[in-house]
Amino acid sequence: MYAAVVWATFVAGRAQAVSVVSGNGNNDGASLATYGGPGGAGGVSEPGFVSVGRTSTGNASATYIGSRWVLTAAHNSIGTTVSFGATTYNIDAGTITTLDNPDSSPTDLVMFRITADPGLPEITPDLISSTAATGHQFMIGNGKNVTGQQFWHDDGVTDPWPADATPGSVDPDDYSGFGLLGRIIGWGENEVTASGVITIGSDDVHVFVTQFDDPDYTGTASLTHEAQGSSGDSGGATFGFVDGQWKLTGIILAVSSPRPRQPDPSIAFGDFTFVADLSVYRDQIIAIVPEPGGLILGAMATLAVGLCGLGRRRNRPRRPF
Repeated sequence: MYAAVVWATFVAGRAQAVSVVSGNGNNDGASLATYGGPGGAGGVSEPGFVSVGRTSTGNASATYIGSRWVLTAAHNSIGTTVSFGATTYNIDAGTITTLDNPDSSPTDLVMFRITADPGLPEITPDLISSTAATGHQFMIGNGKNVTGQQFWHDDGVTDPWPADATPGSVDPDDYSGFGLLGRIIGWGENEVTASGVITIGSDDVHVFVTQFDDPDYTGTASLTHEAQGSSGDSGGATFGFVDGQWKLTGIILAVSSPRPRQPDPSIAFGDFTFVADLSVYRDQIIAIVPEPGGLILGAMATLAVGLCGLGRRRNRPRRPF
């Protein structure tokens, strides 16, 4: 079990799940399916890698839910279109709907509908987790590619950190990570380490947290495809294996580097990724998205998370990504 924690207000990091051990090869559904992650045969027959696309403005991530509905971070600049694979779809601006917290305050999640059916696997209600995320998660987003591993030494003065003259040494003020270059939809993996509430802009969000680990720099062993969010990942998806099947557990929202003077753009071991916990927002999502047959799910249901109605807000201004 992980400890609950409340994180301080911070500027939304523009959170891709990047695999730093295997390089930049984790950029298709087949590799994720082969590794044992969500997506089915070839990574296309079930929700997973194919569920994540990118918006036309800012190249932020977006996650396809079903019945032409898409879920992303409210702080993203959505624009007028969204792409899944090689196909671009127009957004129906009149459907933009901001989700709420249990106290009816707006949160950093927004849904909208596209004008054509993308033919993607649907994330049906039973594939959205109703329990808080724990353990192993796969992260998918349109974030930055990683360059070669870098080493820095924090002398307490130089901003940003200078390169380490003796890379590979691990003194208390030595750090390591990766530079970032370009952008591509990719996948990686991590473990939930904490949960709580953070504030992005003026919006509170119920989140779970992952940390970018390395045994030399954080004291925790890294996974084979250890992942950390980066620019462009906001709106991407996380999947966990729950009750015998892969379920959508979260939407990547932000990153935080706990140390000053870290080079930008970079990710360093010890950085955090913050992911909206969809078990808190699940009832709203399934009330908005109709079943393929056209019935609205849960429209008459009393929301178990204590919401006072859906509190849907259309066309609420979004902060720049």
